[in-house]
Amino acid sequence: MLADAVRTLVSADAMTRREREALGAFLLAWRDHWSRAFEASFGTDGARLAEWADAATPDANRRIKLRRIALESLATIL
Repeated sequence: MLADAVRTLVSADAMTRREREALGAFLLAWRDHWSRAFEASFGTDGARLAEWADAATPDANRRIKLRRIALESLATIL
């Protein structure tokens, strides 16, 4: 269900810059810390979504900050 929501958001491309950065950091944290869950959730879309997330979070310092926040959220979900 969460994976479907992510796919929909990324495909619609109707997010603000801040929303894209937050979602990008969330996806990168998910991929990096729970890679099996990421692969199970996104399957073949995983690589495309990771590329999108990299592009959505170009500022390295902001990415680190948002990624830490995402890890805290993901830890309670996954």
